[in-house]
Amino acid sequence: MFPDMGVFYVCSAAFRLLELRRGLEETFQNAWDSLCARALVFFSTKDNSIWDLYLQMKTAVMILRNLEALEHIIKAGWRISKFFCFVHVTQTYLIAPAVIYGPSMLPTIDLKTAVFLMEKISPWFGKVACGDIVVLRNPQDPRRFMTKRVVGLEGDSITYISNPETYELEGDSFTHISSLDNSDKSKTILVPKGAVWVEGDNKYNSNYSRKFGPVPYDLIDGKMFWRITPLKKFGPFWNK
Repeated sequence: MFPDMGVFYVCSAAFRLLELRRGLEETFQNAWDSLCARALVFFSTKDNSIWDLYLQMKTAVMILRNLEALEHIIKAGWRISKFFCFVHVTQTYLIAPAVIYGPSMLPTIDLKTAVFLMEKISPWFGKVACGDIVVLRNPQDPRRFMTKRVVGLEGDSITYISNPETYELEGDSFTHISSLDNSDKSKTILVPKGAVWVEGDNKYNSNYSRKFGPVPYDLIDGKMFWRITPLKKFGPFWNK
């Protein structure tokens, strides 16, 4: 072969190599893998652990290549997981929505379903005061939540009517309910340490501390601070 022809073939091969770089990389990789496999088969005739190590490494390489193909999906899943993690932390420790309905807090909160925001920082630091409207777990059924107003803190003396006449909602109006047990007899109680006394604004149709006693402070989930719906009443809900 003439020297000039040798240079021509070398240049042609180099140009081809640049064009098919990716394909040649895979080809050379496969050839190298094949060579390594033959060498490992030769050396593993006396030690099978070498062959097992090669298979494990080969499997790891295949998994990594598949992960590269799923890179966009993995990144999108990571962003979504971070978003839901942020929402979870926010609702658990900072701010959460509260859906309120029923006659217990009339006239402060209407009968129709309304959405509020409650903040959870104040209860964590013991900053709940008399007059605050809070969302708390029902002491009689901790799986359920209720909305009440704090009217007494630990150490306060509370006087309440033990068994007042009540009014139950029937349709759009209230019906007076009376029985022989109803009376205006009052009782006084001292709120124990680590507890609060809560009541509904609609005392004649509300399940509150008169029935289940002082509520452990730990059952308070949050303090209402903003009304979302109805939109015509959208705005702050402090000191209502």
